[in-house]
Amino acid sequence: MAEAKKAYEAGLAADENGDGMAAIAHFQRSVDFFPVYSEAYAAMAATAKRISDEDNLRYATFFDARMDMIARMHPRVSARAFEAITWENSSKGPRIINTARSIVIFLDAVSCEKERKDKKAAEEKISFIARYGIEGWLSYLGQLRGRSARGCPNVTIR
Repeated sequence: MAEAKKAYEAGLAADENGDGMAAIAHFQRSVDFFPVYSEAYAAMAATAKRISDEDNLRYATFFDARMDMIARMHPRVSARAFEAITWENSSKGPRIINTARSIVIFLDAVSCEKERKDKKAAEEKISFIARYGIEGWLSYLGQLRGRSARGCPNVTIR
């Protein structure tokens, strides 16, 4: 994300200096690093509109319009929606299809990481009986019963 942010800020600086094509190149580099960078698509669209660059305007508005979907939906569902773009005929053009593929790869990775963290959290919350079964619990109780009371610390309840 750090590289994407640097490229985005360089694009803003280039746009501020009136170099629209350099700004668009920086914004493209930004989304190449971080394919769901909605601010970069929005800035690219604004710059492309200002310099009347129809190809980049079409590309940027296509993805800018779909970035809100990612925030509202589960990453796996969003990935499947972008995957559908890659299955369509090539009328969208190779640039849009390749970016959609990058977004699918990114969202699938995010989804897998989220599922891994959720699974780990669920495993940490699982009870002793659920983890080791009733036999494990009975074995544990048997070990406790066989232990002498001398091994336990003195507890005073007041």
